[in-house]
Amino acid sequence: MSETQLNGNQDREGVLLAYAELCRSYNAIRAFRARLLSLLPLTSSGGIFLLLNNEISAVSPITIMTLGILGCLVTAGLYIYERHNMERCHRLIHIGAKWEEQKLNLDNGQFMMRVNGDEAGIVSGSRYKLAAGLIYGAVFLGWCYLIVAGLLRIFCGVGLACFAFL
Repeated sequence: MSETQLNGNQDREGVLLAYAELCRSYNAIRAFRARLLSLLPLTSSGGIFLLLNNEISAVSPITIMTLGILGCLVTAGLYIYERHNMERCHRLIHIGAKWEEQKLNLDNGQFMMRVNGDEAGIVSGSRYKLAAGLIYGAVFLGWCYLIVAGLLRIFCGVGLACFAFL
């Protein structure tokens, strides 16, 4: 085996290792985002329900408002982190597609298919941004509802019945 062939094989192995790491990074980000998007609304709505249910908890209105504000801030922070991860995935898709085409000489790699078949806004992220915006927006509004419920308990002296008729 000549030295040129040896260097070519080593280069190819290096590219394959780098490509495998790129795929791992991309899949790890997607898995984390999927878990977060599924668990956030579930845990938030459960917490809000427990805080507003007078029979289960005797939480003061100030505590309810404080937890609502905290929930809003945490949700906003997680949304910012989500947008950052969307951008990272977007970059990984484009790098992966470029490597599949130029370095691996593939016709249909997992990243090339995303770039070439972007009629549904997969690569631009428009579908993901919309879905994340709806989920995080709904959770954020749930925490805002908790703030309003706390205010109404303070100023109206009643529970949610006051809010239902506004």
